[in-house]
Amino acid sequence: RDHREGPAETGRAHADRHDRDDRDDDHDDNDDRHERGVTGRLHGLTLDLAMRWLDARGFGRERDRVCGPARGTVLEIGAGTGRNLRTLVAADTVIAVEPDVALHRRLARAARRAGRPVTVLAATGESLPLGDATVDTVVLTFAMCSVDDPDAVAAEIRRVLRPGGTVRFAEHVRDADPARAAVQDRRADGWAHRTHG
Repeated sequence: RDHREGPAETGRAHADRHDRDDRDDDHDDNDDRHERGVTGRLHGLTLDLAMRWLDARGFGRERDRVCGPARGTVLEIGAGTGRNLRTLVAADTVIAVEPDVALHRRLARAARRAGRPVTVLAATGESLPLGDATVDTVVLTFAMCSVDDPDAVAAEIRRVLRPGGTVRFAEHVRDADPARAAVQDRRADGWAHRTHG
């Protein structure tokens, strides 16, 4: 009896152990997803708060200047949490490219409030999933500092723009004043860490 049922008992114990392992793996996966979700929400909130602070100190005016006149099919590279969508008032439709999927929840929420069709794409400026000559205006605000290959982004912009299309952008650059530049340099690493840029 023991000889006949031994292998079956061993098989059941093996299966039970695997079931427990699978449940543990599922639990770990849920923990990982929860951690990524929490981290993503915190990242989005941190970025929004940082942008709100900067917008109150002049960046907001630059957004309005850059985005307000953008017309037709508008491509925004580095859409972030969607702060520009409310200012793209002249756009017929918007394609919002943002490689950081942790920001997509806030970006999608902003897209729903935009009052115009918005397509959100998880892509980089270096490799836009768009056909040649498909957009009328390309918008970038404070985004080129976070791309890996600015030349590749510029080439992609040229490729997707229709003849006569427009590029509208605002960027923060290193100050010509050495003292101010030194302050920027000291802050750069912390800013890059907070914004994943």
